[in-house]
Amino acid sequence: MMIGFGAGLSIPLLSYYMSVKFAVESGPIGTLNAAVSFIAIPFYFFVPAIASRLGTLRAILIPQLASVPLMIMMTLCTDLTIASPFFIFRQIFMNMSTPLLTAFTMKMAEPEHRSTISAVTSVAWRVPNSAASQVGGVMMDKSLDSPLYATSMIYIVYITVFYRLFRFWPSKDGDATGATIGR
Repeated sequence: MMIGFGAGLSIPLLSYYMSVKFAVESGPIGTLNAAVSFIAIPFYFFVPAIASRLGTLRAILIPQLASVPLMIMMTLCTDLTIASPFFIFRQIFMNMSTPLLTAFTMKMAEPEHRSTISAVTSVAWRVPNSAASQVGGVMMDKSLDSPLYATSMIYIVYITVFYRLFRFWPSKDGDATGATIGR
């Protein structure tokens, strides 16, 4: 719920944000979004190697944590060309561990409950995300950068809480997730 709310404050509004902040039309923003999709592909495949080296939990949270300063850097930019690398890598780092997070969640659930767990986690993300989009729009009307700062703060709280909750949680196949984290 926390990550859904934090994302909802700014992520659905990023195209609008860039259009207003950098005075650009939809073409360059669309190109930038397309670039993110293609550049991200190898990163999704790189995450399992990170997980085997650092442990599952770190492989989920380290890229997400790396995305936070990149989002803040976007607010300091005055030109789309300068902001683009921050945007691209923020998107990649925040989302590259999604498949690993899904696998982590499913590994914790009994097979007969996995579809329910998937539905609950989806709803728990979507409901606050939807509500936060309106809040983020109101915030953006008052201060353009404020939703990005709020998202960044919520992400830091989410990462801290997630780590503290799952650092010693054993997985279903006997791999002590917490044991691999301490390396």
